[in-house]
Amino acid sequence: HGVYVAFLAAAPSDETRRALDAASTATDLLRVVGREVHWLCRTRFSDSPWSGLKLERLLGQPATMRGLNTVRRIVARLG
Repeated sequence: HGVYVAFLAAAPSDETRRALDAASTATDLLRVVGREVHWLCRTRFSDSPWSGLKLERLLGQPATMRGLNTVRRIVARLG
């Protein structure tokens, strides 16, 4: 189980946002917030059909993905 954040260079288009919303399931909830995609994975990461590569393909752009705990540690160091 975990929460992941994918950081993007540009905000996804409305069409891409709709595709991402449609791809969400009870196990994998994907939401766009500005230039980020927040992913709630309710199973083990390795058991999810989603991956960073699959997300990048749907988004049509590269993404840098980190776990929420890692993001919090980075923010604490820079804060």
